[in-house]
Amino acid sequence: GHSDGAQPPSKGHSDGAQPPSKGHSDGAQRQRLADLLQDQPEHLQLAPLLNPVLSLALADTEATASLTGQARTDRTCDVLVTLLQKSFKQSPKVIFVENAQDLDPASWALTLAVSQRLPSLLLVIATRPLSEPLPVGYTQLQRAAHLRTLSLKALTPDEAYLLACEHLGVAGLPKPLVELLHKAAGNPSVIKELIYQLRDDGYITVVDGKAQVVADADLEDVVFPTTAQGVIISRIDRLSPSEQLTLKVASAIGRVFSRQALHDVFPVPSDKPHLDKHLQTLERLDLIFQSGPQPTYTFKNLLVQEAAYNSMLYSQRRQLHRLVAEWYERTFDDDADGVHPLAPYYAILAHHWRQADDPAKAIDYLEKAGQQALRNGAYQEAERLFEESLELDARSGVLSAGFYDGVSS
Repeated sequence: GHSDGAQPPSKGHSDGAQPPSKGHSDGAQRQRLADLLQDQPEHLQLAPLLNPVLSLALADTEATASLTGQARTDRTCDVLVTLLQKSFKQSPKVIFVENAQDLDPASWALTLAVSQRLPSLLLVIATRPLSEPLPVGYTQLQRAAHLRTLSLKALTPDEAYLLACEHLGVAGLPKPLVELLHKAAGNPSVIKELIYQLRDDGYITVVDGKAQVVADADLEDVVFPTTAQGVIISRIDRLSPSEQLTLKVASAIGRVFSRQALHDVFPVPSDKPHLDKHLQTLERLDLIFQSGPQPTYTFKNLLVQEAAYNSMLYSQRRQLHRLVAEWYERTFDDDADGVHPLAPYYAILAHHWRQADDPAKAIDYLEKAGQQALRNGAYQEAERLFEESLELDARSGVLSAGFYDGVSS
């Protein structure tokens, strides 16, 4: 769950797909799906099962309308694996699963199925140590004969040197910079952010593929934060006020955010014409990167998003979350013909309304998200969503007795 106003956006609620407009989801993405499944009409009939995964708004077909619970989950997994199989036949693929410690049971089950049914696929899973009880899918993956486990430790001085060279795009480093890197104690995140800070502050420059310390620059003067978070905060502080605001607004939307959403919720109208320039600057400084043609952007890492988010006052965050929630409702307003474009965003909307300090709307969307998870067979997710709604009501007194009866049954 989320602590009101105290935590950055939860990955589970705010890092999902965020297309910039309803038209994109209804057009190109649907066509791409139809093209992939055109020779398998039985799977094309199951395409509505992908609504929660691909942020689609396809009406249930005769084949999907009656599917509920585990049967719906299993068939959804089948369709997803089929899509990956067809894509893999077109060209070799590598799938990288980042922050796997945050996966829900259904995602672990899908990851396991992909590993078992696509043995030639290179599947890279990065995770922090998991707490007990371990997910079933994770424990089964651990027993796979073809699994190779790498435990990451602090970088050696030589590895730190190579990492710094890679991020600067050079073949070597001057001695003063090498000596400064030793203070990072082999932490790759600190090394990377330190390199960016030195470059942005003009201490070092790259000329003809070689890194050089700028004349009269004394690296001993560099204020050296001991954590990656500290270095990132220092880099954000050096942005212009408008660039900082752009990064902060984006952090409230989520780790993945569309330019359209950023533009529509940006609180300073006079700065909107300059957003593209600000985004280009943030991208050049390696704080964000463009991750989709819409265009969609992604924070370079979660630490950047958290640093930007936590630098705002609670009142600022609350207002931004309200603007984002209203943007979703306005952009993906449910139709009256049985198609619900908002459905893929119920959990995201619950998060934003809760952070906007509107418990009534948050509980409404938590209930919808829980019912959706229940229908899709994501029982642990449904339990978590219903529990979150009950906890929120215990503090706000919004729910009626009828809701408790419905959950109990």
